[in-house]
Amino acid sequence: MLKFFFILLVLVGSAHAETAVFNAQELKSLFSSPSFHDGPNCYNTSLMALGYVSERMYSSGKELDFYLKNFCQEISTTPEEAPNGIVMTYRDNSERLAHAALLMGNGWVFEKNSYRGTNYGSSSSYTSPGYYLFQRYNKSIYASEVKIYNVNYYQCVSSSEVQEALQVIRGRSWALRLEDMRVSLSATIVDISFEKLSNFLTETGFLYLVELQELLRTRTKNALEKEYLYSMAQSVYGQILYAHESAQRSCIQCQSHDVGPLNNELVKTAEILNKYRPRKPKVETAQ
Repeated sequence: MLKFFFILLVLVGSAHAETAVFNAQELKSLFSSPSFHDGPNCYNTSLMALGYVSERMYSSGKELDFYLKNFCQEISTTPEEAPNGIVMTYRDNSERLAHAALLMGNGWVFEKNSYRGTNYGSSSSYTSPGYYLFQRYNKSIYASEVKIYNVNYYQCVSSSEVQEALQVIRGRSWALRLEDMRVSLSATIVDISFEKLSNFLTETGFLYLVELQELLRTRTKNALEKEYLYSMAQSVYGQILYAHESAQRSCIQCQSHDVGPLNNELVKTAEILNKYRPRKPKVETAQ
């Protein structure tokens, strides 16, 4: 822990300090306490480190893309030369996100390798599951995959600018309800037994999914509101899904719970998410 603070102090005091937008307090919180249950992932790690979100939970690729599109600007740099606070993304050829990390300057990176929690156990597929890693970029398991993916770098505005820009949207009744769900899910998956988690999901999680389906039908002509609603809803759905999988995988007692209704609502919510997925505008071809 002392090593973490020493390195962070050096980075903040570096020549690139004027570009820093990361939240040092969030970095400290994440680094000092790994996630036990499945859910919190690399996208959430970058968003929390930037101070854009405060809930430690699953963040969908759509959620990260929402912030990258509206509050960040793509720049040309490298992991070794980038100033601190730069978001680095990996995308496949279809432009789908595969990983994201926060570059800290001087070749350092802050990231989480997957959405798995520490309960998953180490495997060749998931290195250091649950842990938040602050390390040299060349030590990252993704450093060797830059030739496989399309890598992009983004310089983002401060969290206070994001808060000001989204103040009206976040004050909408549906946005406040989504926020309530996120806070509840975040608190539940931090430190709770698998059996309690399973009970929470089959009761409260079930109700969240039913409500989520209604929220997704919210009518709004504002494109930014539509993006925000969809991306937040997808994250809530993803956290419930992965926490449910985690509980069923790791808890023998939980396997006797009646999860049929929850599974049914997960399927229904996935269908509605697909129905309301923001579509890219068609490109008109010259006649």
